[in-house]
Order: sequence, then C-alpha cells, then structure tokens
Amino acid sequence: MTINGKTAYLWFVSPGQINLQVFPWGASPL
Repeated sequence: MTINGKTAYLWFVSPGQINLQVFPWGASPL
C-alpha cells in the first residue's frame, strides 16, 4: 500500500506482533 508517496511494508515478526515499516525508496531492504 502507498502512504504519501511511500511504500509501506506490513509483516509479522513474531506471533501476535506486527511491524509496519515505511521506506521512502519504495522497496524493502530485507
């Protein structure tokens, strides 16, 4: 999904926990 021209990545890092990271270059470094 795009937020203010940035791409947000949503993923589960552990059971019951969610991390939301926004990268200005629109691509996940991971």
